[in-house]
Amino acid sequence: MSGTTIILAMDDDSEALKINQILSSSNYHPLTVLNWKNSHWEELDLESKEQPSISNCCIGDLVDSASLDLNSVDLIIMDDELQENPKLKAVLGEINNLNAIPYLPQIFITSNPDFNTLEGIDLKDNKICLSKPLESCELLLAVESAFYKKEMETALKKSEDKYRVLIENADDPIAIINYHGEFLLVNKSAAVFFSCEEENFRGKTMWEIFPQEHADSQMKNIRKVIETGEGEIFESKTIIRGKEYYFSTNIQPMPVKNGEVGAVQLIARDITPMKMVEKALKKSEEKFREVFNNANDGISLHSVDEEGLPGKFYEVNDVVCQRLGYTREELLFMGPKDIINGETRELMPKLMEKLKTENRATFEAVQITKNGEMITTEISNHLFKL
Repeated sequence: MSGTTIILAMDDDSEALKINQILSSSNYHPLTVLNWKNSHWEELDLESKEQPSISNCCIGDLVDSASLDLNSVDLIIMDDELQENPKLKAVLGEINNLNAIPYLPQIFITSNPDFNTLEGIDLKDNKICLSKPLESCELLLAVESAFYKKEMETALKKSEDKYRVLIENADDPIAIINYHGEFLLVNKSAAVFFSCEEENFRGKTMWEIFPQEHADSQMKNIRKVIETGEGEIFESKTIIRGKEYYFSTNIQPMPVKNGEVGAVQLIARDITPMKMVEKALKKSEEKFREVFNNANDGISLHSVDEEGLPGKFYEVNDVVCQRLGYTREELLFMGPKDIINGETRELMPKLMEKLKTENRATFEAVQITKNGEMITTEISNHLFKL
């Protein structure tokens, strides 16, 4: 590690000197230790072979923190009895406000004889406690633990920042919702979609955004994902500001720490236009089928094979079924060549060539019913592409 800066705040000068000596034997070089009792915040040269000197200035001589680059501070080692000192608190508060990393590790030195040092080193907290008299190995372990935690917090913050940038710039609405249905986070797309500021979303519940019936249905899916730990994709309909919308929603479980309420990340893709097209196509298909099946004439659709001859039926109406005596299901496994006699079959290549050239052909054909009866029928063929 390079450029390490430590603020040392000890009420006892001898303890400060001892800590300096321990740190001077560490691998943190170059290392700058700033003694808060020194009226000029002078750097203690730990590379020097001479013992570092400590100013005997009183606490009231503490200079303005503007003389120190507060963003450069990596660690604070302080006497726990100084935690309430107003001037020191002011400096530390300013450091915490300015530091680019939200985690600034602190090591507290306590005189409490009942304190257990091993219990004081806890990587879950940014405060580490050590008891006097200090042992070199304990202090160096505490410093190592503090810097390790800071590196982890820094890496986590960078990861969270990248994650937040991706969320904020996504086109689809994205939200993080907990087991109780509370919005923990929403991106700009979600806020714009609901005509609401992002900060106004936080703390709101699903039931404040959606009608109860739709909120209940969505929360059922959310809680299922939290309880099983397995993500799922759901399609659902909901009402927003009185308008009907359809969403394809990808719900994935979020990692949680001990004691935290389970939550999910929800990415909602608006598929309303697609659903409107599907509805229109279905309605159009229903109208087509109504006309198709109520026609007085027999109507069929069939493919054209690679040789240019009639292939299998795609569709037949009720008149064709009744006339030939086959069910619709049976005819869909057949084609025009299966229901005509030999003479008509011989004419097929010539008739199909004309159909290909002119896109239509009218001719007489002899069709054979299921019971073998022959029916002479006028066929009017039209060629089109699906």
